[in-house]
Amino acid sequence: MQKSPWIIVLLLISYASMSLADTVTGYEINLILFKQPETHESRRHTEMLPPLTQTQARHLSNRPEEIDSSTDAFQPIENKLMQNIQHKLPADQIIIAGTWHVSAEQFAQSPQTWWIESDDINPETDTPIFGGLTLKLKNYFDFEFDLSTRELESPIRLHQIRRLKSKQLNYIDHPQIGIFLYIEPLKIALNDLKTDLPPQDQ
Repeated sequence: MQKSPWIIVLLLISYASMSLADTVTGYEINLILFKQPETHESRRHTEMLPPLTQTQARHLSNRPEEIDSSTDAFQPIENKLMQNIQHKLPADQIIIAGTWHVSAEQFAQSPQTWWIESDDINPETDTPIFGGLTLKLKNYFDFEFDLSTRELESPIRLHQIRRLKSKQLNYIDHPQIGIFLYIEPLKIALNDLKTDLPPQDQ
């Protein structure tokens, strides 16, 4: 039996909708960086590495006037799981907490690196930290962080590379600094699909 043209169009739209619904357009990256309760043992794990340098890195800022082609907006966390973690941590332990967005196209082109200055994002922290965060996407996310405190006598230096999955809570433990990271894929919503149907015969 031959289908009417408008039925064929509806079927094509349905197939396209199912395909587009699974299309990842970008990623929401949720980050909580906090200091661990200090112990004598934790001080023994301080790494002695070369000084940090800022090269080809985008900035993260929570100040709207600073957002431009080289700076991404660091916004309050809206992910419910990460909000719950943030609320359970003592406020004076949190160094920075926030979220930012990255397009799938950016990840397809190259690994993405961001430079953070906790003094700019959270001036009230008593553990100012600066350094770089790099995410590379293949089948998994490779997350590299290279961070240092601004302490003059015994600065903390953290440099690790971890393999992560999206839609999972990732916890990176260290004697001085803890990191919670949650990456949420952003997909095309069906409501965003606009298609004009041909008029039906009266």
